[in-house]
Amino acid sequence: MTLVFSFVFIFLIGLSLGSFLSVLVVRLPLGEKGIAAGRSHCPHCRHQLAWYDLAPFLSYLLVRGHCRYCRQKISIVYPIIELATATVFVTYFYRTELSFDFSIIFQLFFLLIFISVIFSDFLYFIIPDKIIIPAIALAAIYPLLFQRGAIWNLLITGLVLSGIFAIIFIVSCGKWIGFGDVKLVTLIGLLFGYPLGFLAVIFSIWSGALWGIMLMALRRATMKTALPFGIFLSVVSIVFIIFQNEIQILKIYF
Repeated sequence: MTLVFSFVFIFLIGLSLGSFLSVLVVRLPLGEKGIAAGRSHCPHCRHQLAWYDLAPFLSYLLVRGHCRYCRQKISIVYPIIELATATVFVTYFYRTELSFDFSIIFQLFFLLIFISVIFSDFLYFIIPDKIIIPAIALAAIYPLLFQRGAIWNLLITGLVLSGIFAIIFIVSCGKWIGFGDVKLVTLIGLLFGYPLGFLAVIFSIWSGALWGIMLMALRRATMKTALPFGIFLSVVSIVFIIFQNEIQILKIYF
């Protein structure tokens, strides 16, 4: 029973953090100031929400997906982000057997970053600087303090990946990838180093290609249809963090 309560608690924490992420994901690309933009409000009537309107996921169910004040439909994106964050957190702690230390906090932070990127790129085709730049800074500082033995591997991998993608961005004039993707692969390189950083990018490219082929087969896209590549980079990165012990085996072959 104690184990069940522990995972229920983690799930609730994930829902709460997902609610926080949903505010960032929706506000930042619209030019608002994230959590500093004032209390939560309805995007339609701008009515400030009461405390009982802010219970993660539960409030959405109670009002049946509509604003309590103007009855306009509330985007399903909010509960999806909350549930996605909660699910990722539960899965992560299940894989780590409920252990907890500073490295866990570090990894949880980047799980939140990647979840934010997934939904921001999906909704707006944007990876906000206010999310990705602080993440890159932290990823660069962390090895200076806690991973001195791997610092050159991480820094060089981040620089090489960012250089490769920057060249692709320049050559294509931003048509093949966005500059946000350049910054995102920099982060991935700083987090995973060589060879896992390169493998994460390769798996992301394969995933994006397969998804594009499937969409074209279903006639839902063409060769000119833009895909939010940040989604694939972030999903693969989340998988690499959660299943880090199993994925370490890949180092043997590189």
